[in-house]
Amino acid sequence: TNITQLTTEAASMTVPLPVHATDDLLLVFLAKDAVRSGTWSETASTGWTIGGNLDNATGGCNLMWAYKKATSASETNPNFSQTDADSMIAVAISVKGVHTTTPIDVSGGNGAVTTGSGKETITGLTTVNANALCFYTLGDSIGVGPTPEPGIQTVIADDTASVGLGVGWSIKKTAGTAPNHVFYCNTGAALNG
Repeated sequence: TNITQLTTEAASMTVPLPVHATDDLLLVFLAKDAVRSGTWSETASTGWTIGGNLDNATGGCNLMWAYKKATSASETNPNFSQTDADSMIAVAISVKGVHTTTPIDVSGGNGAVTTGSGKETITGLTTVNANALCFYTLGDSIGVGPTPEPGIQTVIADDTASVGLGVGWSIKKTAGTAPNHVFYCNTGAALNG
């Protein structure tokens, strides 16, 4: 897995992709410090699927994840946009050795707005296949990088001072329900996938 991170304040963000090869799974997780900004779109290249979009009506953080199976080793960096200009943070990940016809076998989709208790639980997925790579993510509108608890590997726990993003992963060796995981944060919008 290779990781690239950037922050900006705008209505759209071009996310630099890490080194990748044909058939790698490309994943982008993005958090935005905004309330009700509408659906995300990708405008720079083709083949991206928005896997989940939490358009938060009650708090100050939107969260999105998208994926694409690379068709070459030189994919165009995606540009994700939403209606208003605000602070954003994103991470792009490349995963080798994924199932080439069904790289995403199950998703938690759009997640749910959380309570802001400082310790947010993200519900585990029920995987279809053994040896599933499970990602968990949380956006935080206070500008503190949500940190995954021990038990999952941290990809990113960072912030722009007004919006934070935490992403972690674990392997589910057998098909079935993956465990819930906790992120430590101030307030947030949770999304799992």
